[in-house]
Amino acid sequence: MDNKRHNLKVVSKKIIIVNPFGIGDVVFSTPVIENLKIAYPDSFIGYLCNARTAPILQTNPKIDKVFIYEKDDWRKLWKESKFKCIVDFIKFLSEIKKCKFDLAVDLSLGRHYSFFLWLFGVGKRYGFNYHNRGLFLTDKIDIEGYQDKHVIEYYLDLLHFMNLNPTAIEPKVYIDTAHSTWAEDFLKSKGINSDDYLIGVVPGGGVSWGKAVDIRRWAKEKFTQLADKIIGNFPVKMVIFGDKFELELCSSIVSGMKNKAVMIVGQTDLLQFVALLSKCN
Repeated sequence: MDNKRHNLKVVSKKIIIVNPFGIGDVVFSTPVIENLKIAYPDSFIGYLCNARTAPILQTNPKIDKVFIYEKDDWRKLWKESKFKCIVDFIKFLSEIKKCKFDLAVDLSLGRHYSFFLWLFGVGKRYGFNYHNRGLFLTDKIDIEGYQDKHVIEYYLDLLHFMNLNPTAIEPKVYIDTAHSTWAEDFLKSKGINSDDYLIGVVPGGGVSWGKAVDIRRWAKEKFTQLADKIIGNFPVKMVIFGDKFELELCSSIVSGMKNKAVMIVGQTDLLQFVALLSKCN
């Protein structure tokens, strides 16, 4: 970590967080949001993310503006019309620039995001010097990866450049009333009431795991055995969650069980899924 520190708290009121990664990484960044809002309750916080993760940020009352950067969409547009891609990209960058952010927490591990932040005149740019990619960061932490502690702890380390001692360390996703009510009604339609003790099982890892999923994921037979053991020994109800790409996996687990479980696979969007998770004990 650089020795350069600031003796006084940064007085910045406009902060942008950059995290182009998946849902888990964005959820892990929520303690950063919470601590920034605790330290600077009147601050304006923007967040740059991809389209898949945007919904869980758009319901967060601590976030003032969400910027969606979808790399595949830009590549597609570039192939269709280079001129339109350039014009639209300039408009996108202008939307960020006009907010006049003066502090950035860059979680991207790359150099091009901090380059644009530097170009926009963002005075303080905190991030990770991963593989010497932190050229355009004003303050950085040298890392080779997230091996030594939880990702949340790495993210929170960046707040020390602002002389902040994090107090909120748990990830937090906000569910609005409409989604919460929807989840209650949906579960009721599946025979699950609010006074039931509900356990959720998520055997898949999502599409982002790619080809290595079978290596990284627990065997489906283990999930079947565990689910049966829980239901057989405790007065609970169980739901098996997954997206549409995991239908075969989840169906295999449920069909192999001796006890009954409700399968909710490919039936929800991200916020609906989170709302259902919030109903689990």
